[in-house]
Amino acid sequence: LEDSRGHLWLATDGGLSRYAGKYFMHYTQTEGLPGNWILDLFEDSQNNLWIEIRNHGIVKFDGHRFIQYDIQTSTSATQYAADIIDEDGDGHVWIGSFLLGLYKYIEDGPTHAKFVYYSENVGQKRGSITTAPRMPSIFIDEKDHIWMASDIQGSGAVRFDGQSFTYVTVKEGLSNNITWCFMQDSWGRIWIGHATGIDVFQYGEEGEADSIAQYD
Repeated sequence: LEDSRGHLWLATDGGLSRYAGKYFMHYTQTEGLPGNWILDLFEDSQNNLWIEIRNHGIVKFDGHRFIQYDIQTSTSATQYAADIIDEDGDGHVWIGSFLLGLYKYIEDGPTHAKFVYYSENVGQKRGSITTAPRMPSIFIDEKDHIWMASDIQGSGAVRFDGQSFTYVTVKEGLSNNITWCFMQDSWGRIWIGHATGIDVFQYGEEGEADSIAQYD
């Protein structure tokens, strides 16, 4: 990952490394990380580095300290779940957990933060918002809709518009319900990578239905 300052961050199974152009700085458990096996990195608009660590969930690095979060209680704790991170246009960080579902990170002040849980039904217990046990990726499009992939027992592509969840599946024209990843092109189309190839989702114009084009 290249951050906003031009520094390169390297995720390894032996810790986190930063290259600032002249030298490497290494961060491990000795420097405050809860674990050394780094899976993924994400920088938000406030220049915080979010770190996914195997068996230790999510950690935020604000440039001075590492803060480990338990997304179930919003405290520094040791609930472990693999997570995927993205940020919407309003600067809210969203976390999709393989095991726990979809959360939005909200700072209540300089010293307190919380995670808001989103599910299909108000009051639903924490858990995957799909019927699949894993959420391999999330993606936030130009409309700030959140797309969630679902593998293994696939639920297709799941879209959250801030109010409700919509399932895009084989029934709606998707080629395969086991989905992996998303990207959006300059025409606003959503490319969906799935178990057997790629499909393209197109938002319908006002009064028109959405459409899906299948590619072999």
